[in-house]
Amino acid sequence: MYIVYYILYTIYHIPYIAYYRQAIILALFAEFAGAMVLGSSVTDTVRKKILDVKKFEHDPYVLMLGQKPSKSSLYSDFIWYI
Repeated sequence: MYIVYYILYTIYHIPYIAYYRQAIILALFAEFAGAMVLGSSVTDTVRKKILDVKKFEHDPYVLMLGQKPSKSSLYSDFIWYI
């Protein structure tokens, strides 16, 4: 709950964010609602339907090498949202 208070406090008290206040609050609720409504189906698709992990049982290093670009894009997305 403290993080929500901090975000709302930041939105209302930093001058250059005040211009975009309504868009930021709308995006905050839309991102949260999307994660709550579609979160389980997205994780299910990523976990089961994108890649058959059983094909890599004999060589797991190839699987981990294939996961490298997805992890780097995850980190770049994280930095973008900051």
